[in-house]
Amino acid sequence: MASNTDIDPRDGFPSFVKTWRQMYTFVIGSLLLVMMALYLFMQYFK
Repeated sequence: MASNTDIDPRDGFPSFVKTWRQMYTFVIGSLLLVMMALYLFMQYFK
């Protein structure tokens, strides 16, 4: 029977993210970057 100590809480995270706070910061930052790029793209081709 496996114990709970065998489970790593960081399973599934990319290697550069160590906490949930870093993961959320990365995701929100990426989203803002994409939104800014799309806005600039829209303004350029207006």
